[in-house]
Amino acid sequence: MFTGIITGTGRCLERTADPVKGVERLTFDAAGHTADLELGGSIAVNGVCVSAVEIAGEQITVEVIEETLKRTTLGELTAGDRLNLERCLPAGARLDGHVVQGHVDGMATLVERDHNDGRHRFSVDAQVAKFIAEKGSIAVDGVSLTITEVGEDAGAAWFEVGLIPTTLAETTLGGKQLGDGANIEVDVLAKYVSRMLNFDAQSTQSTQSTQSTQSTQSTQVIEHDDDAALLAVTPPNTPAPILDPIEVALNQLAQGRPVVVVDDADRENEGDLIFPAAVASQELMAMTIRYTSGVLCTPMSAERAAHLGLPPMTRSNQDPKGTAYTISCDAAAVTSTGISAEDRSITARALADPGTGPQQLTRPGHIFPLIADAEGVLGRDGHTEAAVDLCRLAGYPEVGVIGELVHDDGTMMRLPGLREFADAHELALISIADLIEYRGGTASPDAVRESYLTSWEEPHDEAAKLVTGGPQVTLPTDVGVFTAQVWTEHLSGHEHILLSAQQAETDNPLVRMHSECLTGDVLGSHRCDCGTQLTSALETIEREGGHLLYLRGHEGRGIGLANKLRAYKLQEDGADTVEANEMLGLAAELRDFTGAAAILHSAGLSRLRLLTNNPAKVQALAATGLTVEQVPSNGVVHRDNARYLRTKRDRMAHMLDHLQLQEQGEITTEGAAHP
Repeated sequence: MFTGIITGTGRCLERTADPVKGVERLTFDAAGHTADLELGGSIAVNGVCVSAVEIAGEQITVEVIEETLKRTTLGELTAGDRLNLERCLPAGARLDGHVVQGHVDGMATLVERDHNDGRHRFSVDAQVAKFIAEKGSIAVDGVSLTITEVGEDAGAAWFEVGLIPTTLAETTLGGKQLGDGANIEVDVLAKYVSRMLNFDAQSTQSTQSTQSTQSTQSTQVIEHDDDAALLAVTPPNTPAPILDPIEVALNQLAQGRPVVVVDDADRENEGDLIFPAAVASQELMAMTIRYTSGVLCTPMSAERAAHLGLPPMTRSNQDPKGTAYTISCDAAAVTSTGISAEDRSITARALADPGTGPQQLTRPGHIFPLIADAEGVLGRDGHTEAAVDLCRLAGYPEVGVIGELVHDDGTMMRLPGLREFADAHELALISIADLIEYRGGTASPDAVRESYLTSWEEPHDEAAKLVTGGPQVTLPTDVGVFTAQVWTEHLSGHEHILLSAQQAETDNPLVRMHSECLTGDVLGSHRCDCGTQLTSALETIEREGGHLLYLRGHEGRGIGLANKLRAYKLQEDGADTVEANEMLGLAAELRDFTGAAAILHSAGLSRLRLLTNNPAKVQALAATGLTVEQVPSNGVVHRDNARYLRTKRDRMAHMLDHLQLQEQGEITTEGAAHP
């Protein structure tokens, strides 16, 4: 604790980055402040409480985390800058100023001053301004001051203080120029009053959940002496908001702070502490270990996991929620056991560092990476996906750190306990459902899909929840003239295209549901038969009538182009197409045909003949109420794709007997041998 009575000033001597610890080391001259100061002892620098890690004569070195650098003026210091210093208040000493904790609440900007009377006006954020009152106390760069006036100009809050000549001369405030920033800490009592009011409201809400009826009270109004304003007092049985807006959480994440994220009550109803791995510090990691189960995971994309050489922990994932664990790891730079907060913070930052490759990691280790769904929370409503989405939205590399919050007795922390924890640590509390909505999805994508797959009283209405069609245009091609229409899938954002032949429609048309394949469809790759199947299907449909639905976002059976090429490399080393996916931590099949079925329903189809060799496509469409007849799809067999096709036949149950695949001397459907 401090008093806000500055005991002297010093000079910033040096700022150096420590990338291993993820902190900056600040060294400053502190003449008269090092006597009996021990390592770990506290000192306030411009109102920020920091701890000494080195003491050399009259010089002190402290370590400052990125969050502090972002949220205070310490991040703007350069060598030679003057600093306000105060040692912490010893037991039994007289309190001459007011209670100052050294916990900065925000930054203010000097916008106006009067050299004649010492009046200084600072602009301040509205979230902090609510704690500032005329004649109240405030610490500005660690200096205890009395607020002389508060107000607003064009919606911008401000406060004024009067500075005597001694304060101007003996502290850094005398050197402030208009536009300069200053650290401010409001009166701690104001924060506690706000906390108690919110706590009462939350406690009331919890009580309401166990009582069937309560009387309704009217809002009370108290008049100020000048009758200029009214203070509305929330009745004690009016619940306070449980969840914070997503924007509040993103702002905290952008400042390097963690947030609390709760999932659905029908899922796990648990809360995770989440922050970007890029800002992982020893302090943040220690806090996470302290308040969670201690098992810390680092969600990331499948591409990132593959780049880092992190295969799945098991080929048969039996996790009830489908959480995709990879093998655990440590950063190779860790020289200790890997379990400490410092070691795990080093590993987390390494996982987020774009420069990290497989050689910079050791396996197994003490951090557990997870693979997120490619669509984030729009594809899977889990904390894994929430962490990756939040990192991206906050402007960080898409690798997070998550840990499940628990009570002191080890039981899972749920609401309202999560709200109490978030308030106690001044953290935002959000839900995955709100994050889904923020991203433009529905509150529960799984629920929408389930509704679509099980409710067929009004199939067109159900399909409309998933897809929207665009205008129909004429599209001349080398094969013939088609009608083209783009359909947008709401949950994924993918834009698919439906090509319809200009032949007369039938009540049982021919349909090809073709998954996007850049290498085969565009580049003519011989490693698959996709391009030749596409050409064959277009020719058949143009001749006989029907539709071709080209599905985007399905590259490499849903793993994406980059991962497909990584899988090709593994196949060159001996793996088959299924094994290659598994070695990358990916399932053999990741495509979702729900949107495709919705498009076919919306196009007015109820019966169709499906050009495919994949029975899974038939089953997927039939599950939505369509009557489907399977028709073999023809492609060309090459030496380069024969093994791939045999694997699809033998391991993925594709019906390829019509291609007359042989172990040697593969032939096409026409019987012509291919080298």
